[in-house]
Amino acid sequence: MRTFLTSIFLLSVLTLISSAQTTPRAELFGGYSFLRADGNPLPTNFNLHGWQTSATFNATPWLGFTANFGGNYGTPDVLGIGIKTKVNTHTFLFGPTFSYHNKSRWAPFSHFLFGVARGSLSDVGLTDHGFAMAAGGGVDLHLNKFMTTRIAQVDWVRTSLFSNNQNHARVTTGLVFTF
Repeated sequence: MRTFLTSIFLLSVLTLISSAQTTPRAELFGGYSFLRADGNPLPTNFNLHGWQTSATFNATPWLGFTANFGGNYGTPDVLGIGIKTKVNTHTFLFGPTFSYHNKSRWAPFSHFLFGVARGSLSDVGLTDHGFAMAAGGGVDLHLNKFMTTRIAQVDWVRTSLFSNNQNHARVTTGLVFTF
């Protein structure tokens, strides 16, 4: 019985070690971001283009902790009357990421991030800071041991700016460097 329990214990430890080898300790992401912005309190929605970067530290093969920063910019007709203004939105988000790392080249993930947003209408001189959160996920494709491409990441982003709540859709793609 003792030999059986020892064998089970060793098998469990070896399984954990082998699964840990397929999970990177850290992932650094950088890429392009498209934001379909909810114009609330403005009368129209609009598109913004920008960047997104994040760092994820994987505590286990399925749980990581992410710091995510992004900026989206544009000059839309926010009032719907032909007058364009410069719009900037930045997010600073933190939270857990759940991923499925295995021996496959594909790694799906989801995350729930919370933090702060900064929005500004530059031409008008309005700037505000408020609560922000993002929920979503995506899929990565492993290119080699140190590089992955983020095929797509899709997020619902909620911000609270200018005394109103906004619900945005964000799509991101780019490169992930794994360590």
